[in-house]
Amino acid sequence: MSSPLHCKRQLTGFGPLLDWRPLDFVDTVPNVFCCTLCGVMPAFPKRLTPCCHVFCQPCFDSLVQREHCCPLDQTPFADDAVETLDSVRGGIYQLRALCPNSSSGCTLVAFLPELKEHVAGLCDFVQVQCPRCGTAVLQKAALSHYLNDSAGAQRKVASPVWSDSSSPRPTRMILASRTTRRLGQ
Repeated sequence: MSSPLHCKRQLTGFGPLLDWRPLDFVDTVPNVFCCTLCGVMPAFPKRLTPCCHVFCQPCFDSLVQREHCCPLDQTPFADDAVETLDSVRGGIYQLRALCPNSSSGCTLVAFLPELKEHVAGLCDFVQVQCPRCGTAVLQKAALSHYLNDSAGAQRKVASPVWSDSSSPRPTRMILASRTTRRLGQ
């Protein structure tokens, strides 16, 4: 949950672990770091020099396809009146954010490079959905939940490969041959 002091934003241009994932920033996010149209924080924002409005690449691309006019104040601009703010990426890396799993109990507050490593290293508070009962549980507690959940104790979860008739036969054959080789047969 975002507190009034936190700013929830999404990033783009920072890699698959952080892009488009809502993050709660605990530091003040300068307006120049955010697209003035969609609010995302791009690694390399585009700024229109006549009016100083900032856009992420997707919003800028849409804008240029329509017309060379800022949608926020209708200021016209030429192609040479657009600058890429290369220094913004470094500034964003200096902001601290909560772990994306803070709502599950993770207390990490870190600068983005450390946060990226933390998420890549499988934070202890990642939630998964139990295939038996559908409840959200911490990944580290999935086995315990599965074994001790009384609500669905009688229901077994079938193997997705062997029980799924939609699974292509070649896929099942490849998995079977790999399993056989591992077992030394």
